[in-house]
Order: sequence, then C-alpha cells, then structure tokens
Amino acid sequence: MAAVLGLSLVIRPVGVSGINAALCGYGYGYGTVPAVDAVSPNSGTTAGGTHVTLTGCGFTGTTSVHFGATAGTSVVVVSDTSITVTSPAHAAGTVDVTVTTALGTSPTQAGDNFTYQGTTCTTINYTADKASPQQSGTIIRFTASSPACTAPEFKFYVQLADGTWTLGQDYDGASFVWNTAGLPAGTYHIDVWVRQMGSSAPFEAFVNNPYTLITFVPCAGAALTPDKASPQPVGTVVTYTASATGCSQPVYTWYFQVPGGNWYIAKNPSPDPTLTWNTTGAAPGTYKIDVWISQNGSTTPHETFILINYTLIIPPPCSTAGYSADKATPQQTGTIVTFTATSTGCPNPDYKWYVQLANGTWTLAQGYSSSTTFVWNTAGLPVGTYHVDLWARQHGDSADPEAFSNTPYTLVVAVPCASATLTPDKSSPQPAGTVVTYTAGATGCSQPVFTWYFQVPGGNWYIAKNPSTDPILVWNTTGAAPGTYKIDVWISQNGSTTPHETFILINYTIS
Repeated sequence: MAAVLGLSLVIRPVGVSGINAALCGYGYGYGTVPAVDAVSPNSGTTAGGTHVTLTGCGFTGTTSVHFGATAGTSVVVVSDTSITVTSPAHAAGTVDVTVTTALGTSPTQAGDNFTYQGTTCTTINYTADKASPQQSGTIIRFTASSPACTAPEFKFYVQLADGTWTLGQDYDGASFVWNTAGLPAGTYHIDVWVRQMGSSAPFEAFVNNPYTLITFVPCAGAALTPDKASPQPVGTVVTYTASATGCSQPVYTWYFQVPGGNWYIAKNPSPDPTLTWNTTGAAPGTYKIDVWISQNGSTTPHETFILINYTLIIPPPCSTAGYSADKATPQQTGTIVTFTATSTGCPNPDYKWYVQLANGTWTLAQGYSSSTTFVWNTAGLPVGTYHVDLWARQHGDSADPEAFSNTPYTLVVAVPCASATLTPDKSSPQPAGTVVTYTAGATGCSQPVFTWYFQVPGGNWYIAKNPSTDPILVWNTTGAAPGTYKIDVWISQNGSTTPHETFILINYTIS
C-alpha cells in the first residue's frame, strides 16, 4: 500500500493542523471544483449591497455565488481567478462564500469568510481606569463599549471647565487616553459617540458624564531601589525603580554621573518609574544615579529628588566550564543531542562550541553567546568518536577561553525504524467537528522522523504534515465530509535515505 501511495500522491490540504490554509495550487481549480481563497472586503452590513471581490481558482463557468445559503447578485467572472459579486441581505454573523460551477461547489475554509455586521448601535457606556475626582495632571484611560452593534467605532469629546468643547479622539477604537497635564481644576464632561463601522450617521448613540479635576499635590517622599544591590560586576543588567508620594501622576527624569566625571541625562521625562542599565562595557567605579520627580504638567523641574551611589567592579573570570548531554554516549547516527553548559566563577558567562569530527577536523558549531545550550543534529554523520569542546568566558572579556571542557561522544550505526504504531486520542467513528490528536511511534531507531499522509474518502492522497521529529498530528475535522479516511505515517531514522523504514496505515471514520 505504501509504495502505491507514493506513486498516486496529489497534494491537497483540507485544514489539518492549519497547514496549507489556501487551497489554490494544491489540487483545486484545475479541472476540478473551484476554491475561494480570499474575500475582499470580508465584512458588510446586514442590508447587503457590499461590492465584494473573490480571489481563488476554477471560476470559469461559474453558475452561482452564495453567501451562506443566500445567492449573491451581480456576479461577474473577471477571470478564472477573480469574481466580483454583490452581497445579499443576511442576518448578522459570519458565513462562507462559495462558488458553484458544473464541476461542483468550492469547499469551505477560513479564507472564504464574510461577516455581516448589525446596522445600528443603540446603546453605549464607558468606564475610566481612575475614578473621578483626580488631581490635575493625571493620565486617564476611558474605554467604551456598545454591545448592541457588531462593529462599533467611537468618537470622544471633552467639554472643558469653561464650557468649551474639544475633540478628544475622532472615530476610531474603543479607548481614549486623556492627559490632563496643565488643565485647571474644575468639572469636565466626557462625551462619547458611537456608530456602526461604515455608517454615515454622525452618531447612533451617545453618553455624557462629568469628570472632576482637583488641584494637584506636589510630589514628595522620593525613593529609588535597584533590583541588585551595589556593588555588581561590569556586565550586570540592573533595573532601578523610583517612586514618590502625594502626587497622582509622577514624571521621572533620570541623570547619571560617571565616576569622577560629567552628568548626563539617562532617560528623558516619562511616567515610567523604571530604568534598566546594561553595564556591559562600563568602566569600574562608583556612579551616581539621580532622579527628579514632579507631577505631570507641573512647571517645577523637580518637586522632589533622590540620589544614590552605585558601584561596578571588575567581574571575575570563568574558573571552570562543563556540560551535560540529554542523551548519553553512544548514540545512533541521526540522533539529535542537546548539550547544556555550566560554569563557575563568572557571573555572566558566554559560551562557544566546537565539534571535532571523526576524521580529526575541528568545526565551529556555535559562536560565543549567552545561550547555555547547543543542539547537535548528527543526521548524515559517519560512525566514530567525536569530541565536543566547550569554551567559556565572562561576558565582555577578550580572553579566549577562560575555561573549557572537552569530552568524547561516540556515534554508532543507526538502527532502522520498525514496529510502527499510530494511536488516535478518540476512537473511530467521531462526528464532524471533533478535534482528533494522533500519536505515532516506532522501535529500534533513536530519532524517528514522521511524514503524514491522508486520503479523503474514495479520493486522492495528500501530504498532511511534512517530515519532522514531532510524533503528533492534530486534525480539526470541522467541515470534513462524512466517510472513512485513511491516515498513513511513514517513519525513518533522522538522516536516513530510505523514504520509509516502516509505516502504519489506519482507517478513521467521520460521521
């Protein structure tokens, strides 16, 4: 059976594991049923009348286009790959757009979706992330909602304390951020309009609520805390967190002084209370970190401030290096081995990996990086004894290396895969719409590679999943036709030139 399969293969995806979402070019549209791969625009009102372009294949000879079960109008076949059509009236929701020719109707897939949106927004409300009243200078986020319509868009107005209206945000998303810096104390009004996306109405519903600003309280009680206590070796990443009391919306400006040198701005004014300093390349010595803090909108450069010293020292070098393998030597050639490095002495080590081939040649497998792992794919390597050499050094140092470890690793002749198994997590039969997970296995070989094939009921075979070491295939049977499918898995050792050293085929019925 497996040999015949290889001769009759037609690649045709039907939504297995999300692979090959578009159908054209995979057996559809060329002397067989059409396929709709894209719909533009992919939404419109329930009243219909949206001019839609379909992209796909096999459109020559189209007899009808349907939005769900309702026929579209004004169908024009532009080419074998393009159709224009006008959407019919339909209830709100998402439907599949299908094309019918003498050869059949296009199969449904995610790309053919069209969403009908409600026509009117009848209700609206909004919330604030900070309850009224707030100090002037506070940054407030308003979030609107309108559950009555499917695709609302919102417009925000602010009525100032003197009665003047200003546009806060034109029609757009559901959130509006109001920065009250510099605004006088008083009662404001936040007015939110909503309409269905695509509507020409100025608004379909609105809501208006007061919001009070009070005189701000100056910042006081500054604090500054590093996440790693001073001193630290050069190369350490330090995060500083500042805070203040009294004010509702503190703004932080950060200054640094290099040891015995000039001051400079490390971070411009921002409400973000954190500063992250990667000390790689910094000179050893004592630095001064100064934070000025004022309420947002204040004209005072610093209502409060705090200054601390922070010392960097020369980091010690790596004194030892070592590693472990997730699979003990010896292993069959084709095995994928993960090595994990460790070191002592240095706080921020970098690692470099070499492999000495069985013929004595050294190759650089992975350059210096902070990654502690190296994945060695031995597919295609001859049997023999190899050496894996790990070099370690403190990040930023120029020594090459400061410590190293070298250990032999032996590859032996690969054993072909045998005794294939294939198990679904849900026994056949199952109704369409069930998500089924298949797990394959084999004996003998150390690193099996799995290639998955499906046969639709009485039809062609196609590749469901390309070769990989993952033994699992997930099939969402939504939209699958009832009938008995064949699932075939070819299995070979990684690096083998044999298409399948073993295989297994099972039937699975969708009811």
